[in-house]
Amino acid sequence: MKPHASVIVCTHAPDVELFNRVLSHLEAQTVPQESWELILVDSASPVPLEISPHIQNQLKPKLLRLHESGLTSARLAGINAASGDIIIFIDDDNLPDPAYVETAIRFMKRNTEVGTAGGIIVGEFKTPPPEWCEDFFMNLALRNFGTSEQISKLPAASLGPILYPEYAPVGAGMVVRRRCAELYRDRVSGGSKTISDRTKHHLGSGGDCEINFITLLAGFTVAYTPALKLTHVIPPNRLSAWYLGRLLYGISRSWVAVLKKYDSCAWPVAHPILSPLRKLKAFFSYKAYSGGAQWVLWREACGYIDGRADLYFPESPGQNIAFLLKELKFGRLYYRIVHQPIRVFKNILARGLQVSFAMKRGEYLMRKAAKRLVVPTSCENTELTVHLLT
Repeated sequence: MKPHASVIVCTHAPDVELFNRVLSHLEAQTVPQESWELILVDSASPVPLEISPHIQNQLKPKLLRLHESGLTSARLAGINAASGDIIIFIDDDNLPDPAYVETAIRFMKRNTEVGTAGGIIVGEFKTPPPEWCEDFFMNLALRNFGTSEQISKLPAASLGPILYPEYAPVGAGMVVRRRCAELYRDRVSGGSKTISDRTKHHLGSGGDCEINFITLLAGFTVAYTPALKLTHVIPPNRLSAWYLGRLLYGISRSWVAVLKKYDSCAWPVAHPILSPLRKLKAFFSYKAYSGGAQWVLWREACGYIDGRADLYFPESPGQNIAFLLKELKFGRLYYRIVHQPIRVFKNILARGLQVSFAMKRGEYLMRKAAKRLVVPTSCENTELTVHLLT
């Protein structure tokens, strides 16, 4: 009998104990085994993946061994081997709830217009995460968008850029209709520029987003349902500022590429030669030297800067020079280097050094105080009187 769903687990050098927990959670699924199949994709692990006789007898998995690493190639291999109408991607550190597969099958059968779906993902931490890490839980694929189902539709006559829903599913636990998975496979395999996805040395996540974009372009919808629940095991090393910085850099850089590929990018193209200067400016703007969250935010900004630079493809040397001159904006450069220093010098001569210093210090203190102002979250029953001075 043809299975209703295909569960694909892509892995590369997994933690053996954790991987066995993943398989145990799959073995505990409430849906009958005949209704779904398990596909394990070993993405060029240094030590070949071994499956215990118990799992082989109970789940009868298809084991695919690849000679190249990379999440994209592993997903494509899994899609090609799948025979179910619904495909479920489970990472090698995901622990799905016992009813995950059954819930996914029922949800997709009930909502035939949905192409991809995801649900609630909670974290399991071996060590308590630092307080500043909580701002980046979403980037660690931990998400909860409430107790109501949310489905976003692409208008049939939309001529503008695609609006990407905040609750669009991520790769962990992503449920994909077979037709959408095949469209993604054909587009990636058919010569279209592949968006970088996770590899051994790169932490991009363009593949997840590209599947959702292709789904929306095909006229399907993306959805969130709280009935789908899984646990994402987060090891201590993923809570460090260094790892989170690498992660957000990869996510932001690949996100720019995805938006550009699907004509939804609002960021202008940037000349690569100016990227180091932009990163240096951002380093001090984000106060990355203080470490922690500030370092992570700076690395995210660097990802956007390099992502914009990746979009630069001059057709000729002349176009390259013209674009660089435009980026430099010599009018602004002349003002900053020549006109502004002369004006400051003249003001010092007119007011005196002591007065000029006091004025600058006053401006600095005002800006510092403005940053500490608390914006009210509610204006209910609040009266505001405005005095106009003319």
